[in-house]
Amino acid sequence: MNRRSFLQLGVSAAATGLAPRWMTAQASPSASQPADRLSQMRAAGANTEIKTTKLYDNLYLLQGAGGNMVVQTVPDGKILIDSSYSTAVPRLREALTALGSDPPHLLINTHWHIDHTDGNEGMHAAGFNILAHSMTRERLSRPWEIKLFGMSGPAAPDNALPTMAFDHWMRLWSNGDSLHMEYFSPAHTDSDIFIHFDKASVLHMGDTWFNGFYPFIDESSRAISTG
Repeated sequence: MNRRSFLQLGVSAAATGLAPRWMTAQASPSASQPADRLSQMRAAGANTEIKTTKLYDNLYLLQGAGGNMVVQTVPDGKILIDSSYSTAVPRLREALTALGSDPPHLLINTHWHIDHTDGNEGMHAAGFNILAHSMTRERLSRPWEIKLFGMSGPAAPDNALPTMAFDHWMRLWSNGDSLHMEYFSPAHTDSDIFIHFDKASVLHMGDTWFNGFYPFIDESSRAISTG
């Protein structure tokens, strides 16, 4: 299950006629009693092999059940972008191990949606520190809802929350490259960032760019008042 399948599972009948055809091609005889979509997604996470594609000398694309991930390697420690589903963590750790013995270092979340953050707790247990926009931490620390998909869930565990966050932009020097991170607002959610690997000339945009069609805008993910 890739990002497109995530949307196919989640979209509701109310979106028919407004969304691309692939988003509404999910009708089934049991549509009146829809399955637990989150359970379906996590089942896909457990069963989907992670494909590794080299992008640059020490930069790799990882494609599995959730959003596309990227990992940067070498002795300073691996930097991972996004963590897929909790059930994908064993496969993700295997994929990272296959890329060398460099230690875990940093996990960066592009935004709060579960196909990008559900594996946070497992990757934190594997040794990764977690960095994200401050709104990602805020969203994960509260019960969540994606109205269009009819999905909701509890706050993430403490060990899944980012321990480092920024509000506007941040630059990080690591593994012979510099990473520029910047916040988009408004966008796919209220927590989106991009990550640009300057030397490698690779840009990870999370879900602010969908290949071939306009991104899904999560209208239920609006700015939270923390005052």
